[in-house]
Amino acid sequence: MNNKLIKNNRLSTMFLVIMACVLIIFITLKIFAKNETPADKSVVLSTVNIYNVNENDSEIEKFKKVWEFLYTFKNNKELAYELRRKIEKQELLSLLINKDNFKNIVKTLKYDQNQRKLITTLFVNEENFYQAFYEFYFYLIMSQLDESKVSELKKQAEFIKRKVYKIDPEVIKKIKEKNDSELNQLLQEVDKSLYQPNLSERKISILLSELNKINYVVSTYELIKNSESFKWFVNKRISIINSLVLEKK
Repeated sequence: MNNKLIKNNRLSTMFLVIMACVLIIFITLKIFAKNETPADKSVVLSTVNIYNVNENDSEIEKFKKVWEFLYTFKNNKELAYELRRKIEKQELLSLLINKDNFKNIVKTLKYDQNQRKLITTLFVNEENFYQAFYEFYFYLIMSQLDESKVSELKKQAEFIKRKVYKIDPEVIKKIKEKNDSELNQLLQEVDKSLYQPNLSERKISILLSELNKINYVVSTYELIKNSESFKWFVNKRISIINSLVLEKK
């Protein structure tokens, strides 16, 4: 049983890493690969209108503009490699969770003159572009999820909780909400020995960090899965990736 749980643990972790690599792959590695499936290269130009980002723009309209901007990576491959190098220095899943880290990477990229002009044309200013780029990245990665994958992540979260805690903190939380003074005194003693024995503080910190990330991904999926933006990415994900692939000469 333990071996099975460990295997599930590794598979779930691998899935998260693969999921976080999607943007890097289609911008950098696959940009030079031969496209086996004909890419719908007209879809960007036919669906994106060139106008300023403003408060009346829908989320999907902003995403279409980011998609169009990413098309310029075909003519500036050095920028694609620069993005890859900067992202590889980060803990990938943290880029999904930490907006500021991702935006800082995007801010430091060396855009050419045409790209900077397009940023202004499409997004009015750079800050709007950084925010839209992050949201595009966020939804693209989240669109890799479905109910079965989320179910696996929930199992992974439960496995980590059992590995870390003697008693599920959610159980303690529910008891505390009853505001029973005698129970609260008992819980104070339980809190002192909350964690499993033989776990170092460093190990506990690592496991809880992983647990928090999984919980964040799962809760966010539940929050956005019925949104139009999420559905758009689910339907367009393959087209987005294929449209940014260049054939070898």
